[in-house]
Amino acid sequence: MSTETTTRPSADEQTPDAAPAVEVRDLVKRYGRSTTPAVDGLSFGYRVMDAAKCGTLRELRRLQLVEVSLVADPMQPGARVHAVELKKEKQT
Repeated sequence: MSTETTTRPSADEQTPDAAPAVEVRDLVKRYGRSTTPAVDGLSFGYRVMDAAKCGTLRELRRLQLVEVSLVADPMQPGARVHAVELKKEKQT
């Protein structure tokens, strides 16, 4: 007998607009399969707006954030997802 649990989407999560968010949440949390996430790394895409040379290093002083992507193996070990929450959209 398996002790795994599965999570069924609520009525709000079954709407077409919520489907991508539910899919990403499940990749990060891996509901019912493992305690290890399938994807929990972050990759940041940016444009350097201002930088200075500091010896052999380059100091990035101002950046324009272009994108943040979920990845399996981030370049920086600390660039990880630490919490996942799917919020309901307010009705207006």
